[in-house]
Amino acid sequence: MTERTGFRIIEHPPRDGSEHLRAVHEVRYDEHGRPVSFVGIPVEIAWLVHDGDEAGVALLERVRQAFNLPVLKVSDFPRTPPNEKKPA
Repeated sequence: MTERTGFRIIEHPPRDGSEHLRAVHEVRYDEHGRPVSFVGIPVEIAWLVHDGDEAGVALLERVRQAFNLPVLKVSDFPRTPPNEKKPA
């Protein structure tokens, strides 16, 4: 079984009276293509210098593709990352 990952926009519930927040995260999918978990820290746009700026452009393209997919919510995931609180 091969684990599939990709970038998706995830909507986070408000905290302390703030508004909903959306961020791009790396998402892991099960063998049926259902999202099962995500990295709690949003995607960082950074790459190694020796990989060249093409690596940065490729990363930005993967992030851009997330905007073409439906927005997920934290509640869409069966398990929440350790640094993410599940909505009440």
